[in-house]
Amino acid sequence: MLYRNEKGQFLKGFIPFNKGKIDPNKHKKRLEYLKKYYKKNIEKFREKRKLRKEYHSEYRKKNRIKIRFSIKNCRNEKRKKVLDFLGGKCVRCGFTDIRALQVDHIHGGGRTEIKKYNREYVLYLLKQIESSHDDFRKKYQLLCANCNWIKKSENNEIRKH
Repeated sequence: MLYRNEKGQFLKGFIPFNKGKIDPNKHKKRLEYLKKYYKKNIEKFREKRKLRKEYHSEYRKKNRIKIRFSIKNCRNEKRKKVLDFLGGKCVRCGFTDIRALQVDHIHGGGRTEIKKYNREYVLYLLKQIESSHDDFRKKYQLLCANCNWIKKSENNEIRKH
């Protein structure tokens, strides 16, 4: 074997995907068995899937407020990370209340980007931060709502209906 020494032990520094517990040949046989079992018992799996779907539907109905609160908290935490990365205050006036801080696209084009990612926009920004710190600061800045509207007015970026 490639990753084992003469004694059958893993080489130093090598971490196997299954931590040495399952032989790859046995793993393949197990997968084949499971595929056959699934095909043989497909109706049983469909019934379980239907019951699971009903359960989750009922759970969502009963805990609608709890789920919304959880999603909102998660989104707010991600937004706070983005705001903290950009300095946590307005670039123009120094305003620090996160309720009114907005991520501004320095060179414009924010509306199309927001439409493209919709609810996942904050997650998109977090991924941008992780991939390229310096480029992110060149593209985006933090402005309070008032300064952002003033900038839009100065640059004639206000959309007319």
